[in-house]
Amino acid sequence: MRSATTVHSLPGDWVDRHGRPQPPVLVRRIVVLKADHIGDLLIAGQAFSLLRHYFPEAAIDLICGTWNVGLAQRMDLFDRVFGADVFHEISGVNADPQVKREARRDGISALERLELGRYDLAIDLRYDRDTRTVLPTIDARIYAGFGTTREFPFLDVVLPMHEGAEPEPPGCPYEAVLGSQDFATVAPNMPDSRPTPGRRSGRMRAEKTELDIELTIFGAKSPRACGLSRDERLLGVALEHLTVAPETAGTDPAAIHLLRPGHPDLALLSGWGSPEPFGVWTIARKARLSVLLPDDLAGERINLGLSLQAHVNPANPIVGCTIRVLADDAVRLAMFDRDLPEQTVTMSAARHGQTCTLRSDPLRLGAGDYGGTLRLYIPVPILDRMEFELVVRGVDSGTLLLRRAIGSDYLKQGSCILEFGFEIEQTGEAITLEVTANDAALFAGTRIEMMHLLCLQRQKFTLPVGHMEHWASLLVFRVAQMFSRRDMPGSRHVPRALTRETGSELVQTMRTQMREWQEDGKGVIGLALGCNSEIRKWPFHYFLELATELLRRGRLELVFIGGPADREEAASACRQLGLDEATHSLCGRVDLADLGAVLGGLDLFIGSNTGTTHYAGKAGVRTIGIYAGTNHPREWAPIGPNASWIYRDEPCAPCHLIDLRDCRFAHSCLVELTPDRVMQVLEPELLALRSKRPAPAPPEPPAQTENVVREALELGSPA
Repeated sequence: MRSATTVHSLPGDWVDRHGRPQPPVLVRRIVVLKADHIGDLLIAGQAFSLLRHYFPEAAIDLICGTWNVGLAQRMDLFDRVFGADVFHEISGVNADPQVKREARRDGISALERLELGRYDLAIDLRYDRDTRTVLPTIDARIYAGFGTTREFPFLDVVLPMHEGAEPEPPGCPYEAVLGSQDFATVAPNMPDSRPTPGRRSGRMRAEKTELDIELTIFGAKSPRACGLSRDERLLGVALEHLTVAPETAGTDPAAIHLLRPGHPDLALLSGWGSPEPFGVWTIARKARLSVLLPDDLAGERINLGLSLQAHVNPANPIVGCTIRVLADDAVRLAMFDRDLPEQTVTMSAARHGQTCTLRSDPLRLGAGDYGGTLRLYIPVPILDRMEFELVVRGVDSGTLLLRRAIGSDYLKQGSCILEFGFEIEQTGEAITLEVTANDAALFAGTRIEMMHLLCLQRQKFTLPVGHMEHWASLLVFRVAQMFSRRDMPGSRHVPRALTRETGSELVQTMRTQMREWQEDGKGVIGLALGCNSEIRKWPFHYFLELATELLRRGRLELVFIGGPADREEAASACRQLGLDEATHSLCGRVDLADLGAVLGGLDLFIGSNTGTTHYAGKAGVRTIGIYAGTNHPREWAPIGPNASWIYRDEPCAPCHLIDLRDCRFAHSCLVELTPDRVMQVLEPELLALRSKRPAPAPPEPPAQTENVVREALELGSPA
């Protein structure tokens, strides 16, 4: 049985440890737990001063070890100092678990005997976890400390701890040996370059073993769009067959290799449908194929012939495409119409490639400094212009770990050993090693015999991330951000530049229109229909139902705000609501830099968890965000003095999903957050808006002159 509750916040609310919004807290009584030793107390001095700075009117008490009471009083930062020993005074003795347990037990008993009463805030400034369980002994409304909510679910304000070194992933070696069989030939200048199938020899090849061809289609339509069938595929052109021949072959049929779709030497990489008896259709704007060249193909250049047929008909009279051989300058344009629905496109490509790259299989190494040796066998004499490049690259991040150019001074014919070094800072990331010759013909036959990698020094993971004084101060800053009435630098001020009117004619016109509506006693409400993620988007028909109810209340005007992608939905909403799109929709018509000027003229803004909602909150507009269960508002709520949110707290939330198709509960977090529930939150906002901007009084009747009044009395008197 799944159950959920709908919760909403008000401006200024904070979210407690249960995920529930709470009204602002006036912190009058604070207790600080710092029960460790002399050095620890002194190191926390900056945090104590910050606490006094951000809560100048609060009574601040300190609980420390009895040995530190006098020192703490000399600091002159606390209203009262209490001694309670939850540790042994000699820190080294606490290494005995029995002594530590007894001290903790005695200290908690001492705290209970103090009968300190209820505090608004209890904050534990010890970084280590061992006093966190002492904190709930103190009666307080809000608890703050280091750790995680999973470990200490009673904490309302949590600052995560640095957990130290993570265990190395299984199979994370610090030494690797690669042979020729671990390197494959790739084409480095092609998109999504991949190892050549069946060519894993670690040998430089001057000849191209395959050609990659890309077709870019324009003017394509589906049979359904043409009214021919229900087929919704975007059919552009069909490839019937492809021919490969040496440029010098002429018309010799024995030298021409004909390949049809489905042939093992013709690979359909992307953008193609399934092969049919006549050929294969393109079903995307771009389609790629790869041709494995026959071993007996000779000559400096290759002739290609693509037999193409276009999907043309009365509803789609013209189709075109460009054919390009990747990593080559060969490009052709082909146009098709009803008079020329098919043709053979011929083109020539270079047989020999200038660049050749040998790339290793991905391997994972631990973080550290590495030294390596590369052993090559170079069967040809060394020339002055011979040079190749050695690259080590992270597979996941694309980080370049090493790029080294190696010229003829370091090369020798026969067995050649080269040394290199690089550093890995991310544990467990896969890396690849590449050897690239820019003039592969000079290195023809050169092969990698072995590459050896050895970790010279492992990365050190045990260093702390910061000083304990800084950590204690950060925790106080975190508490002050949530509860202090003294502004932190730049934290609570609305950037006025966001709402400043610009020279844009449209923005000025819209601001003038909003002011006229407001002078007529109407409220102006902005609605953001869109969101860049379907799983975070409140349904369009819910927005439409909400807008209908708002207009039914009267004395309200709606403005739809969003980007170009929201224009169609906004136009549809205007048509169904009977609104003029030119006046009531700004979707895609206002630059992002000018959007704040429009938002600043609104009385109320409503939107999903999207950038426009965050913009409205930062601009100081009364903002209500409608949040899906993907992220809790405690994490991603709109920020601003007038911002709040509404959220359905489903058992599966927060799920942090990105794709709506991955949701197993029918998107209930937003589907069940119906317009009537949102209207319940809006009711007090609408009442406040009406009281702020009452309807204009009806016009008084024109003044009557004395004679007119007398005549009226005479006419009305009895005879």
